[in-house]
Amino acid sequence: MVLLFEVPLVSSLWAFSFRGPFNFWYSIFFTALVMITLSVLNGTLSVLRPKVSDLFSGVLWGILLFAVTWVSAYVVRHHFPYLNAYVEATKGLRSLAPNYVYVPVVLTVSTAEEFFWRGTVQRLAVLKWGKLPGYLLAVALYVFAHVLSGNWALTLASVFAGLFWGFLYLYHHDLTPVWVSHLTWDVLLLSVGI
Repeated sequence: MVLLFEVPLVSSLWAFSFRGPFNFWYSIFFTALVMITLSVLNGTLSVLRPKVSDLFSGVLWGILLFAVTWVSAYVVRHHFPYLNAYVEATKGLRSLAPNYVYVPVVLTVSTAEEFFWRGTVQRLAVLKWGKLPGYLLAVALYVFAHVLSGNWALTLASVFAGLFWGFLYLYHHDLTPVWVSHLTWDVLLLSVGI
């Protein structure tokens, strides 16, 4: 049911958020709420087992991913102007909302992405098809949803982030450090920028 109905629904809503006629921030927030609701209904909360060590490792993984993102953005900015236009377009979305909307929506979206793509799609795909096939299928579906956004820099980032967070979930067998990593990464993007 998740692959046949929920993944296409979420992917369509994701694409609509980026390409639709409505304000991006309200659309993506609605999409995030749908993702969280579907995740909770599919039992995702069962794979949240917070431990203090997971919180620390999640923060460290988030910092590591941000460092890789920062270096990647530097390389793109100086060597791939075509991709840099997409990076700047993504950064420009921030101007469509005041901070009191922007910050909570970004944190809600990062929560929704981890709950849905790793906590629901990857978890169920691994149970059905095994670790490696389930992991790769979940990453492919995550990337495909980003392809639909039409933003190639975001799509390229989703390949590396999807592989990274998907591997973290396989390694930890717990969504907590993955979720904390994504939140940390987003907080650093918000506060430091690229």
